[in-house]
Amino acid sequence: MPGSSAEEFFESGTAKIQSCDFEGAITDFSEAIRMSPSMSKAFRGRGHSKMGMGDIQGAIADYTKAIKFDSEDTEALRSRGLARFSEGIYDGAIRDYGKAIQANPKESITYLCRGSARIAQRLYDDAITDYTKALSLAPDCTEAYLCRGIAKRYKNDPTGASEDYTKAIETDPNCAQAYNNRGNIKYQKQDFDGAMVDYGQAVEIDPGLWQAWKSLAVLYSDNLDKNNCLEALKNLVELYPQMKEWIRSQNFFAWLQGDPVFEEITA
Repeated sequence: MPGSSAEEFFESGTAKIQSCDFEGAITDFSEAIRMSPSMSKAFRGRGHSKMGMGDIQGAIADYTKAIKFDSEDTEALRSRGLARFSEGIYDGAIRDYGKAIQANPKESITYLCRGSARIAQRLYDDAITDYTKALSLAPDCTEAYLCRGIAKRYKNDPTGASEDYTKAIETDPNCAQAYNNRGNIKYQKQDFDGAMVDYGQAVEIDPGLWQAWKSLAVLYSDNLDKNNCLEALKNLVELYPQMKEWIRSQNFFAWLQGDPVFEEITA
């Protein structure tokens, strides 16, 4: 791009991110930075590109430079928090999300991100507070209901968790994870028929949700429903072959041993 300005290189890099040409994007953002060394958004864009390539430490370094030139760049702060979260640096992630919230307290996504980091730190009350704040800003946010339900489940509040999973389903009827999680609570409460309905809905929406197939296999086995149990086990093993050993070790599948289909599934 001979004769192009730093802004034009930035725009070109941004377009390349959209097409997943991360190497090309890095080249363009680097040229923009060479021409305008304090261009915060170019460092941020290059950080996004490095994240796309799996260079998390390189991304963190670029986000840090972006923040140096614009301390209220909420996207850079949040992105550095996400990068740190992916590295297990939960304290650092929480600090970055907090700074992003100080810069702009009206972005629901930042509260969602901080809530996830707080769950990782087992700060469940704080996580619930963040998800509740996110919902006050985005009342139809399925992810916030789903995640708040998870935090409540960890706090041993199955009723509150189930209510949130139901809210998640109401805002997005195709949220397979919410059906699965609500099924877990119904199973815990020994509402086995209700659990089976929820697990069934989960796999209908997302046939790749192996956890739901696992739970269905157990329920079908309890009902001595051989054909459906074998079908659930077959789907489970196809998605997660390492489960073969678990299946073999569970007494509630012992009655299937010797069946040729079962033996083939667990071979």
